[in-house]
Amino acid sequence: MAAFFINGVAYQPRTLADTSTDPLAKPKDCRRDFAPMKELGLNTIRVDPFQNHDEGMRALEETGMYLSLDLASSEHNIIRASPQYDTKMWNNVRNTIDAFKGYSNTPGFFVGNEVTNDNKTTAASTYVKALLRDTKAYIHSSAPRLSPVGYANNDDPEIRLQVQDYFNCSSDDERVDFFGINLYEWGGDSTTYQTSGYIDHTADISSYSVPVFISEYGRNLVSPRTFPEVVSIFGPDMTNTWFGGIVYEWSQKDNNYGLVEINVDNSVSLLSDFQALKTAISSVRPTGVNMDAYNEQRPHSV
Repeated sequence: MAAFFINGVAYQPRTLADTSTDPLAKPKDCRRDFAPMKELGLNTIRVDPFQNHDEGMRALEETGMYLSLDLASSEHNIIRASPQYDTKMWNNVRNTIDAFKGYSNTPGFFVGNEVTNDNKTTAASTYVKALLRDTKAYIHSSAPRLSPVGYANNDDPEIRLQVQDYFNCSSDDERVDFFGINLYEWGGDSTTYQTSGYIDHTADISSYSVPVFISEYGRNLVSPRTFPEVVSIFGPDMTNTWFGGIVYEWSQKDNNYGLVEINVDNSVSLLSDFQALKTAISSVRPTGVNMDAYNEQRPHSV
């Protein structure tokens, strides 16, 4: 069986006046956006959601795409500076799992995103690890199929390896099924696979025992972006070690990371970044490790 490479986008579409956080509950907007995503060749979206999602998920499936879902919400999450994990948060996570566990195109859940982001917030990871354990147990006991559960880490050089190892230690019931790394080191055409540090990250995860992918990429140091990193992410430099990446992000906001602009009439305009990403993605044909030969005996951390 061939490896599945994630070719995704962070999807939280909104205009500046729109404060909604559940894009899949808006099927008309989904169909508006999923068509140009298909044009890009994307196969995955990453969202943080709690209404009815049937039409949105059906539109996603019709486009041949998958959903990776963040379980934390803006109201219920582990705060890195003063971490807590209480019943309100767990009930929110459980309700989210219940809302999406029946969809066959939901391949995985994130229990956290950069919760620990420096050496002063490492204690927060213990709370995320507890949530990871409970989430996996709940899915095993209640879901019709076993969706993988993982974590997305930041790129702090002081702690990244320790956090990476921490989420891959203990028993299978307590460690991640996949690991994401948010990488923003590659900025513009003057950067290379070597100078960006991507080569070092590839070496760091070469023996990691679960699939690893780039959970956010696309630094906008140079604008418009040209996405030179795509050739490495989906090419021979990385496909024997990584399982793809998720570009940041779909709609334009104040941070200037958008691929499209959502207009006041709710139409979409394709930006220069969209066209550049389309060109970059069309130039690659990822062929990596055969899943039947994937070394599942890579040791997890102890």
